[in-house]
Amino acid sequence: MENASLKSHKQSVTKIEKHYFKREFGSTYIVNEDLEHVFTKDEVKLFDMLWKEGRSLKNIATYFKRNPDEMFLLLFDRVRKKPKMKVDWEQIWRDVG
Repeated sequence: MENASLKSHKQSVTKIEKHYFKREFGSTYIVNEDLEHVFTKDEVKLFDMLWKEGRSLKNIATYFKRNPDEMFLLLFDRVRKKPKMKVDWEQIWRDVG
C-alpha cells in the first residue's frame, strides 16, 4: 500500500503532465531546454541598467557569467514587457563572431 506522501506526489506529477504536456508523449520538442531561463529581480534590474549604458549583449553575458543566448532571451522578454526599451542591433551583434 502506498503511503500518503507518495500518492500525493504521483497525483501532483499527473496534474503537471496534463497541464504542460498536451501532446502525445515523446512528440514534444522543448525550445532551449539546455538554457537557464531564471533570473532574479535584481539581475533583471542590473541587466536593464547595463543595456541602457550601451553594453553589448556578449559583454553583459560575460559580466553575469551566463550564456549569451540566455541574455538574448532576457532581452527578448524585456522588450516584450517594456515596449519603449531601445533595441540597437549593433549592441546585440557587436562582439559576436
